[in-house]
Order: sequence, then structure tokens, then C-alpha cells
Amino acid sequence: MQQNLSKNDEDILSRIFNPDEGFAVVENEENSTKINYEEKIDKNILTQIKHDELKAIEFIKNNEFSKGLNIFNKIIETCSTYASVYNNRANYFRMVNKLDEALLDLNLAIEYGGGQKLLLGNAYTQRGLIKKELKDELGAELDFLEGAKFGNDLAKLEVKNNPYAKL
Repeated sequence: MQQNLSKNDEDILSRIFNPDEGFAVVENEENSTKINYEEKIDKNILTQIKHDELKAIEFIKNNEFSKGLNIFNKIIETCSTYASVYNNRANYFRMVNKLDEALLDLNLAIEYGGGQKLLLGNAYTQRGLIKKELKDELGAELDFLEGAKFGNDLAKLEVKNNPYAKL
């Protein structure tokens, strides 16, 4: 019985076994058809939540974790489809070693991040780093491949240095 692979699956397998081919930064089929939720957010609300998100990041950078986390949570209450806040809150969770929570947030960042290449590259790469830390090598590699396709330099480096690809 023959199984048909999607173009995306073929591309991932090609990158695993041929890491030196380089990466064309392209939007994969799955994410190109996803909704860009950020475009659907009222402009005034979007401006405010982006401002609040920057404040939260500053609090986190200054080790004022509870203040930063509270702002992230309020943003999510205001607009649960704003992908960037999930990516940033996942970074906080990763910093405090709450990896399960970080993975959940990264899944949401990817789900709501359709059409946002930079965000998707960062979310896939961060999720790959967590999976690598959790010894999920295949899951990490697949996420790094996705991150690289969205242009993330760290993901490209991880794929290039993948020991499985050198076999």
C-alpha cells in the first residue's frame, strides 16, 4: 500500500536527510491557509495590547516575574487569539522551568500565528529547544525544520548540526 506524502512532509524529510541544501524561506502549506488572527483584532485594542506586552517583557527582563505574568494573562483575557503573547509567555515559562506550560502556549502561538513568519519561526524554534531539552529529538528536529523554513537562524543552525542528517 502506497502512502502519499504532502509537499510539506516531503520537504521536511528532504531537509532531515539533506541539511546542506539550504533553506528557502517559504510559508508552508498548512500555515499559509491559516487565519492571521492579528489582522482581525481592532486596531485600538491591538495597539494597547502590544504596548502592554512590551511592558510585560520589561518586567520579566527585570526579574519582576509576577508583574510580567499578570500582564500577559490580562492580554490573553482581552484577546485570546493574539499569538505573540503566547510566544512571550512561553518564554517566561521556559525561564522558570515550567516546560509543560511553555509547550501549551507555543502550540497556541503556532495555532493563532498564521501568516506571521517571524512569530512562527520563533515559536517553532522555541518549541524545538524545549523538546530537545526533554530528549524528544525527532519532535525537536521537526520543529527546527519548521522554524528554519520561516527564516529563524538558530533553527537553521540546529538543522545543519543535526547528527541524524549526517548518517
